[in-house]
Amino acid sequence: MNKYPTFQLLVFVVSIGLLLSFPTAPAHAANCDGLPATSGALAAGTYTLTDNCVITGTFNITSGTVTINGGGFAIDRGGSYRTFYVMSGATLELNNVTVRNGITSFSGGAIFNNFGGTVTISNSTLSGNSATDYGGAIYNAGMVTINNSTLSGNSAGFGGAIYNFGTVTISNSTLSGNSATTQGGAIYNGVTVDLTNTIISANTAPSGGNCNNSGTITDNGGNLEDANDCGLSSGANTDPLLGAFNGSYYPLQAGSPAIDAAPTCPLSTDQIGTPRPQGSACDIGAIEYTTNPAFIPAPPACNLIEDVVAPDL
Repeated sequence: MNKYPTFQLLVFVVSIGLLLSFPTAPAHAANCDGLPATSGALAAGTYTLTDNCVITGTFNITSGTVTINGGGFAIDRGGSYRTFYVMSGATLELNNVTVRNGITSFSGGAIFNNFGGTVTISNSTLSGNSATDYGGAIYNAGMVTINNSTLSGNSAGFGGAIYNFGTVTISNSTLSGNSATTQGGAIYNGVTVDLTNTIISANTAPSGGNCNNSGTITDNGGNLEDANDCGLSSGANTDPLLGAFNGSYYPLQAGSPAIDAAPTCPLSTDQIGTPRPQGSACDIGAIEYTTNPAFIPAPPACNLIEDVVAPDL
């Protein structure tokens, strides 16, 4: 018997409604040579950023695989649309890119991933995105994988960073500083979330400051949470001692319980390319602690630069 019929019906209705009414405004890419200037559909292929990019519409991934290699640069939203809409059967891959300031009055400020869609986020930052309803950064009804990434400063009614009604797998990542006005400051989960070597801390909501869970959250080990909302088998109620967010990531402070604490080390580098491990074992979260970190500054404001995106179709 279905344990969550009301929840599933609600999300199904929301998803179908948005599927039928996703933004039809053109995806204008201001100073982004190589991205479509008059169409919302982003053709399958590989796009490589060579500078920061500001856009004023939504990129709709309708079929095939779209890969964006960011080179550490940012895609900045202007206006009142989300950044990416991933349709059923389509795939979006984000590598080493910051996606920021996406906004929608519906769900998924940065990314709306529909039923049957696939999203993979690696070595990236999602920050400052917002949704009135569900998923400030990500609304997911398909499959999302997040590796070596930071989600910070995103906000929504439910699920400040992530609203999940599909499958989300998160490893070696940091979710901090996100907020929800109702439930799930970082994660609102209705189906399946898998966590490995991940930090969830300093997120806020009236209910479930870090997580609100009506599905299954699987703790695969090496996770830290500064509260006890996410159902971790260990590592709850533990302050990870994060430094200040610099626009790209949260460094670990000296003495952080995340240092050398990951039971497994599946990734050879951290979010900014620092080799893992730096000590006797890998660190928990997106960033390895080092006494001589390679500082990655926040990407500059997009209206001050000229932006280039080159497709490899």
